[in-house]
Amino acid sequence: MSSCVKPLVQSEQSPLVLLHGFDSSCLEWRYTYPLLEEAGLETWAVDILGWGFSNLERLGSCDVQSKREHFYQLWKSYIKRPMTFVGPSLGAAVAVDFAVNHPEAVENLVLIDASVYAEGTGNLATLPRAAAYAGVKQKTLIIWGEDDQIISNKLGVRLHCELPNAIIRQIPDCGHLPHVEKPDSVA
Repeated sequence: MSSCVKPLVQSEQSPLVLLHGFDSSCLEWRYTYPLLEEAGLETWAVDILGWGFSNLERLGSCDVQSKREHFYQLWKSYIKRPMTFVGPSLGAAVAVDFAVNHPEAVENLVLIDASVYAEGTGNLATLPRAAAYAGVKQKTLIIWGEDDQIISNKLGVRLHCELPNAIIRQIPDCGHLPHVEKPDSVA
């Protein structure tokens, strides 16, 4: 299993489920999470299987399908209604994959400096465009730090053009992790 910060607030609105970037944990949201709760939003911060505080000694496979099934079981057992799935950096690829495969579970997507293209990430982002975007029907908010030195701002614009129901919000004077660098702008 992986770790999860459960919400203190239960809401009638679509709950927020926050992922994290590559080789990170749910602690990535330590600055933004309190702001979301103060706003009255039901907010979950979850480690991606195999990263964060996952118990690696007890884990089986951590492939894409296992990550997807892990989130589905979390959703089915605890959340039980359509959610807003938030994925920063490589967590965006996980969120997109889940949304395509379980559209009943995802009402909206929020992709933050999304690492969904191979450019600039070595071979880390392996979701082919056709598989990643062909089935994305959810409304999507793309948040991008204008000064991202890890993933080009041009890829954020490209993603905006390729997702049919997307809007983009660029954050000035901000790098690759807007939710860490400028939590007020993301919340």
